[in-house]
Amino acid sequence: MDWAKHTTVVAAMVAAAGLGVTAWGTLISARVAEDQLVQSKVQSEERTRRQASRITYWEEGDEATVVANRSLDPVNLYLTVNYFNGAEEPNDVAGVQVLVTVGTLPPCSRLAIPKAQLEGVIPNEDREGFYMFSVSDISFTDTYGQRWTRNIDGTLTHGWPELPNREPGDMREFMKWLKSASRKMSALDECGAAS
Repeated sequence: MDWAKHTTVVAAMVAAAGLGVTAWGTLISARVAEDQLVQSKVQSEERTRRQASRITYWEEGDEATVVANRSLDPVNLYLTVNYFNGAEEPNDVAGVQVLVTVGTLPPCSRLAIPKAQLEGVIPNEDREGFYMFSVSDISFTDTYGQRWTRNIDGTLTHGWPELPNREPGDMREFMKWLKSASRKMSALDECGAAS
């Protein structure tokens, strides 16, 4: 019996088994690292959405649009205002949107914007004959500089809405109202609570 050959064969088998164990260990390590990366990404997305999930708005009948910032940080707020004249002629404007810059909404605050204040943002050339106003969505920039949009049904999306088709009209009256309203903003009891 040639012991040298058998020793070589046994050594080769042991080496192959060692390589197999090493490959298996590497595969398991790669899967664990991949799972950790996915978990880290999910946690990062949750952290990014945390503030945005605490910014909501709703309509209080025909009286006002209410925006609530339940986060512990301020947000820069914009409203997309729709207005309609009910026109049935094809050349008439049936619906127009404008983007209204509200400015900084402080943390833990609630701002009620009367519908009457929204009339002033209509461009002068469109002003006659319009009678219905609504806020179709709010947009805001969070403390990380991320842009978000929430529409009236509550859906939150990352990013900016499609830009409205008109520039707002004379914003002086709205800004004057906003300046006085900012001193009357309500504090929220549910500050920090997710919506």
